[in-house]
Amino acid sequence: MSKIYKNDVGTIILVDCGINITTATLRELKVKKPNGTIVTWTGVQEGTSQIKYVLQAGDVDLEGTYVIQAKVTMPTWSGRGEETIIRLYRDWE
Repeated sequence: MSKIYKNDVGTIILVDCGINITTATLRELKVKKPNGTIVTWTGVQEGTSQIKYVLQAGDVDLEGTYVIQAKVTMPTWSGRGEETIIRLYRDWE
C-alpha cells in the first residue's frame, strides 16, 4: 500500500474480512482517529470478502495513527473483524 496523507480525497481503502460477505446487509468501517474520535465509514462490496471505501473530504483530517475495524451484518452472523492500523502522513500544505 502506498502512503496515505492527511486530507487525501479519492484514496481507496480496502479491508479484507477473510470470509464471504456477499449476503451482508451492512458493511461498515469503524474508524478511531488519532484524537480518539470514532467515526463510521459506510463501505461497499468489493469481490467476495472485501469492504471498499473511498476517502471523502474531511475523512482523514488529522495526521497520525488510524485504527480501522470492519463491521458486517449478514442473515446468519454479525460482528466485527480484526483491527487494521494505518498511518497518515503530513500533507505539507
